[in-house]
Amino acid sequence: MPITVVGKIGERWHKWGAAEGAFGPPLGPEEEVPGHNGRRQRFKRGEIAWTPTGDFTVSVYRLRNLACFEWFTSKLEFGYDILYNGVGQGVRDATIKSEDASPHFWTRLQGFGEYTFIL
Repeated sequence: MPITVVGKIGERWHKWGAAEGAFGPPLGPEEEVPGHNGRRQRFKRGEIAWTPTGDFTVSVYRLRNLACFEWFTSKLEFGYDILYNGVGQGVRDATIKSEDASPHFWTRLQGFGEYTFIL
């Protein structure tokens, strides 16, 4: 039985080319984000998450040793951090200064391990 990708997560996944795109096919069904008001779905090369709080959609996908971190929100200022093996790299403040509805940045991965991107 095929795994479905729907809602806000499905919109982002389809925007990026669905199973043939940057994220690849889904690895499992959409699930709750533990300890947060949100949903996430994991894919072969990344993850997409959505929260109704602030109507954030966040996605990260890997390309070799780089990760593209992209988000969509109506907020203009917010903070973010990247955790590598559970250790924060320092909260950074971001301000959306353009009309780009999906700001993003590329970051070099530090090596093998687990990464967490937090808005």
